[in-house]
Amino acid sequence: MSIPRLLRRLAREGVTSLLVEGGGETLWEFFRADRVDRVAVFLAPRILGGRGAPGGVGGQGFTLRSTPWLSDVEVECLGEDFLITGLVSRNKRTGRRGDGETGRRP
Repeated sequence: MSIPRLLRRLAREGVTSLLVEGGGETLWEFFRADRVDRVAVFLAPRILGGRGAPGGVGGQGFTLRSTPWLSDVEVECLGEDFLITGLVSRNKRTGRRGDGETGRRP
């Protein structure tokens, strides 16, 4: 089932907010469908990486030009970790979503 179809079905059932806690591919599908309004990211004080290391969002990913920005960002220290939350926007300068970019690669 497509993400938009799933969300329409949930809306008919009265669901108006959804927490998506999934792997990179699941998160990418919601970003690709332009259905992400807010994110919450936990960041641990550790460095992971390497050429084959997966990112937090899988799929095709974003081009540098289409990368979503966060506005209204809040950072909270939780023990040794950080919780970063923010609204997803497509326009860095205004923090608004409506500049026509979908986050998809051409």
